[in-house]
Amino acid sequence: MIAFKDFYAALFQPGDGLIEFRALPSRHREFLIPGDMPSVLRFAQSHRHENVYFGVAARKDSTSGELKNCSVIRAVFADIDFKDTPEDEARHVLNAFPLRSSFLVESGGGFHCYWVLKEPIVLVPPAEDFKALLRRTALALGADLSSAEPAHILRVPQSFNHKYDPPREVLLV
Repeated sequence: MIAFKDFYAALFQPGDGLIEFRALPSRHREFLIPGDMPSVLRFAQSHRHENVYFGVAARKDSTSGELKNCSVIRAVFADIDFKDTPEDEARHVLNAFPLRSSFLVESGGGFHCYWVLKEPIVLVPPAEDFKALLRRTALALGADLSSAEPAHILRVPQSFNHKYDPPREVLLV
């Protein structure tokens, strides 16, 4: 199994800014320093009864999770929902895709796929080039186009997807 800390270390480095974490429906939010795994685990644990998300792009500061506050992003990502693309089809498409994902998260209702970049992309709003890359990736995989936004939030591995009864664990595989 892939280490939780390795996942975040690949996506966020010191100096990138802050990692935004959000719990829904409470809307509680924290902005944490990359590498502060005890705080990440504390946030996820204290909100285990909620859906917990993180911003894939680092935030400049703790003012917002909007694109205008994003600093850099270190991965291309896609959100494949099984309600739109059945799991067997999603697996087939991912296996046929020319690039193997760096990380794959089973979100409880689909896959969150990440391809770590060699160099971070500096996000200058409106970040149209990076958004276009996310959209092309989503189209190629049959992924959710509404998630193809640089400031998007995705589920935290080792949390739970509470859209289901019983809740489903979010797994880093």
